[in-house]
Amino acid sequence: MSLDLRHTAGTYHFAGSGNLNCLGGSSAGSGQIAWSDPGTRPSRFTFTSTLAVRPDGTTVLVSTGPVTAGDYAGHTITNTVVITSTDLLACTTPSGLTSTAGPFLINIV
Repeated sequence: MSLDLRHTAGTYHFAGSGNLNCLGGSSAGSGQIAWSDPGTRPSRFTFTSTLAVRPDGTTVLVSTGPVTAGDYAGHTITNTVVITSTDLLACTTPSGLTSTAGPFLINIV
């Protein structure tokens, strides 16, 4: 939750590449948050990600990197995604797990 009422909602897009599988791995890429308030500028960022299985069996993707342009430039963004796939057996197929969903949290400090 933001205390800055101009930056409480927006559209989050990111793309990257790397070696991720159902048990771990890493990737890198870039993204943007287009804030809903018309008085703001999109926050552009780069990131590196690490996927890991936590001790309780939860798979989590953590991406972090600098905000490079727009609002919050010079700050660091961290995005934590809890992977809640219903088809983990897809990890054992040649095409792998091609999509998933889960709750996420974005922090900019």
